[in-house]
Order: sequence, then C-alpha cells, then structure tokens
Amino acid sequence: KVVGIGGVTTSGKSTVAKLLKARYPGSALISADLFFKEDLDHHLNWEDPEAIDWEMLEEQIMEAISDGINLVIVESFLMYCNPRIESLLDKKVIVHLSQQECFRRRSLHNQVPISYFEEVLWPSFLKNYEQVLDNDNYYYVDGEQDINQVCSLVQQYINDELKVSTSRNTREKFNSTHNSNTTLDYQAILEDLKLSDVSFIPVIENHETT
Repeated sequence: KVVGIGGVTTSGKSTVAKLLKARYPGSALISADLFFKEDLDHHLNWEDPEAIDWEMLEEQIMEAISDGINLVIVESFLMYCNPRIESLLDKKVIVHLSQQECFRRRSLHNQVPISYFEEVLWPSFLKNYEQVLDNDNYYYVDGEQDINQVCSLVQQYINDELKVSTSRNTREKFNSTHNSNTTLDYQAILEDLKLSDVSFIPVIENHETT
C-alpha cells in the first residue's frame, strides 16, 4: 500500500509521516524534499512543481514497492502535482491549515518575507491544489489539531477504519480556503509573535505567481 500525504508548508505532514513510520514497523518513508533539482537556486522557484525531479521520485517509490515493503509513505507539499506519482497512491491524505495559521507557523520556522508568502508561497499552494477541489478521492485532516490526533486519524484511514466521507467538514474548510478573498494583516501577526519582517529576496526566475 502506498500512501501520499500532502498539504501546505508547515501543516504538519512531515511530522505525521514520521509518526506513521514509527507506528508501522517495516514501512518506508520517502520525502519529495529530497528530490529537489540541484540547479534549483538558479532556475526555479521552490514552490513550483518543476522544482522536483519526479522521475527520480517515481523510481524510488517503485523500488520500495518491488522490495515488497507493505506500506510506503510519500510526503510533500507538492504531493498531488504529478499524475504519474498520484497514480501510484492507494491512499491520499491532505493535511489542511488555514492561511493565517500557515503564515504564523512559517514565521516561527524558516521565516520568509511577507511579500514572498503573500505573492508567491500562498498563491502557489492554491494553484498547485486546484485539481483536488471537490474531489472525493482525498482524506482531509485538520492540521490545527494535536499532531498525535492528526496521526491517529490518518492511521485509521490507512487501516480502512475511516472513509473519505468522514472528512467532509475539513474538506469544506479546505475548499473555503481556496475560495476566500480574505486579506490578512501579516504585520499584526508578526507583532503578536514579537517578530519583524525579513528582507531576503529568493531567486524566482521563469515563474508565474498568478
């Protein structure tokens, strides 16, 4: 069985994937973060699906399957951007996070400028996940819950103890996030965290953010 775990940055998907690996002895964990292209800093944007070497990721998944591993866990914030990878997945999970909580967490861990979050990171997430809207093939879990609760829900889904339909409420939140035109007061969030905006300018070439 191959399980995909996706969601926006800082949603907790990587932690969930690690917890699941610990709960399933003999399972394999593959993070797409290990398959970013080497020339990324000069040519691509981190949020763009083209940043991932999907062929190498596919080879790694197929190797794990051919080795007879009973559970292969694949995680990435770009999880559902490649049809070939998605076709290998038996279970598809999305860890949901609101825009406000995503910015708050990202500010606490690997902070980026407000302009980058507002103009690149968040719009890219919305664009990369457009195809999953109103789709019944994904199990949605609220990433703002306790991380162990999130993991337990995903585990029950993997074990066929929960159906996709049980995540309808979180799915509706996810869809609302994509349809929302809310403008956040990013500066107020930073002030609440006692942080200031940062000024680095990431390399963004040949990338459209709209």
